[in-house]
Amino acid sequence: IKKIKIKLDYPYHTKKQDEIIENTGNFILPEGTKVEWNIDSKQTDSIAFIDGKRRLFFNKLKTDSFNFKKTIKNNLEYKISSSNANLKDFETLSYKIKVVKDEYPTITIQTNIDSLYGGEALFAGKVSDDYGLKNLKVVFYDQTNKDKVNIETIKLSKENTQTFFYQFPGSTTIEDGVDYEIYFKVSDNDIINGSKTVISKKYSFRKKTNNEVLQEQFKEQKETINTLENIFEN
Repeated sequence: IKKIKIKLDYPYHTKKQDEIIENTGNFILPEGTKVEWNIDSKQTDSIAFIDGKRRLFFNKLKTDSFNFKKTIKNNLEYKISSSNANLKDFETLSYKIKVVKDEYPTITIQTNIDSLYGGEALFAGKVSDDYGLKNLKVVFYDQTNKDKVNIETIKLSKENTQTFFYQFPGSTTIEDGVDYEIYFKVSDNDIINGSKTVISKKYSFRKKTNNEVLQEQFKEQKETINTLENIFEN
């Protein structure tokens, strides 16, 4: 083997620029990278790609010129071995490839919904992914009719990490006195394994009826009066 030239074709969603590397076979690669080995040799009839007990052969392009392609999805220890009619595995080179897996996206939410007294629920969130996000959606439904799901899309930028704000119900029409469940789900842009989705904690929300609001106001007034009576008595 005289020369090894390797082309690294990175998955599109990683936004990494493709590279050509010479005379080495050790790499740290994103999952799904397409690797193409091109070898110039001397007095060689065949070159084998050895992966454990499996032996695959390079394509012979012309005399002493060989080519092999493989998509890398997992860590790999491999060997490249040259042979001719007189000598088998005359020269064997050993290499390692470490694969960086595409991580799941993450989502964190802060909200005033747990201490909500009427009005609207406010959400502040943060979403991130190692290579980029595909979409962010909010899902809500009547807890007594979970088959009827409402989905709204929250606009994202192209950044890998970003924040968002959401107000519920906002401009969405919901029914008074109905217990709703609401959560957020974010998906990444993984084109190798398919988009991976993560959901947030689920929150309960109820828009009070006018009667419930009046009852709470009466309750507050009564508590205020009782407090004043205690003050006068003291």
